[in-house]
Amino acid sequence: MYRMHIKKMVFFLLAFMMIFGFATIASAYVYTDNDIALFEYYVEAGDVLGVELEHEGIEVLSAVGRWHQEGNNWYWYENNRRITGWRRILTGGRYFYYYLDRRVNNGRMATGWTDTGGNWYFLSPRSGNGHSSSYPEGAMRTGWVRYGANYFFLRTRDTGGTYGARLTGWLPYGANRYFLSRTGGATGGAMQTGWLRDGTNYFFLNPWSGQQGHRFSVPVGAMRTGRIATSGTFRDPAETLTSIPFPADLIVHNFRSDGVWTGQVNNTDRHMCLWWPRAASGNTVITYAASGLNATWDHAIRLGVDSWNSSPALVWFDLRTSTTNTILTRHTEGHYMGINRMHRSNTPITNETIMRRSEITLNTTEIQRTANRYRLTIVNVASSIMAHELGHTVGLVDYPRGVRAEDTIMSMTNTFINRNYAPGPRTFDIISFNLLPRP
Repeated sequence: MYRMHIKKMVFFLLAFMMIFGFATIASAYVYTDNDIALFEYYVEAGDVLGVELEHEGIEVLSAVGRWHQEGNNWYWYENNRRITGWRRILTGGRYFYYYLDRRVNNGRMATGWTDTGGNWYFLSPRSGNGHSSSYPEGAMRTGWVRYGANYFFLRTRDTGGTYGARLTGWLPYGANRYFLSRTGGATGGAMQTGWLRDGTNYFFLNPWSGQQGHRFSVPVGAMRTGRIATSGTFRDPAETLTSIPFPADLIVHNFRSDGVWTGQVNNTDRHMCLWWPRAASGNTVITYAASGLNATWDHAIRLGVDSWNSSPALVWFDLRTSTTNTILTRHTEGHYMGINRMHRSNTPITNETIMRRSEITLNTTEIQRTANRYRLTIVNVASSIMAHELGHTVGLVDYPRGVRAEDTIMSMTNTFINRNYAPGPRTFDIISFNLLPRP
């Protein structure tokens, strides 16, 4: 009996507040029966009960009612009537949209992926896939949502369209563009990565870390522009490494500012993925500083440089006393005669083919050993090795495919190339460099 009097007092108090405009309570726990948990929710001050909200063109009310659990399902009641459709309900001090599915048990609160008959929504589950502690069970999610291994985007106020609806196709978001699968059903709308064909055009969307072409400074899924190497074992070293090896199978692709692929930039039979940026017109000037050389090695290096400068290749190597690019000689037991360590800049760059610094080292021990073995002069061997390493600076590969060793300075097979008489670039090398694209 006492409990019934309390219920009546609460009921009359709430009715009085609603009639006289005192609906300022954010939320209030009223009572609990043995079989149901009953909550009353009231509109905030300034909101008007029954105002239409723009959502799917359907009248959505800021609702005053109660939740009722029946078995494992929740239902929303107003005036003792089970409600279906959308409702905007104050929960824990915040308003959330809920969908009371008229097609399932006449108004069951929906969770997970839900098709309302025109749009797909994601309504927060209690736990598991897609659960977020920021959203109560059944609340409509907006923005990015991870579900399983994929990301989806649910429209926000800023993106326009139906609020909360799953978006497909191109998404401009922040400073980037993303593509969300246009396939239908519960699996549609997944964010795409890697190569994408849309209509007749191809695009490249930043893949996950560790995958070919990934760049750490770009969000996963964001559309890429500029030049990108996407084959072989390539890892973009712009922010992770200071130098990289030179596998010959890297394909560099070019993408316009709108993301459309315009074709392959390099020919992997001739070109590496990294080369010195070419001048817009005329010769590309590259400066080097040689240090620690005696007269013999200084003469050999200058001969190698002059072999390129006197060729029809549109490049000019300028020896100076001080510059970031260096030429060194070293006595070591390594089995190489020369090596070119090519460096990227330390800051992120858009053009993936740009090389910023080169360090050429000539191994005097191995050069002398080779000269003695093949009865060649040290100066001619050293100058041809210098010309070979400068070929790497301008982006040429070792052992170009389908080319005879005697037709290119980039071959390192001494039995087929007479380094006494051919210390400089050949026609194949010159044409290969001149084929590289300008800005």
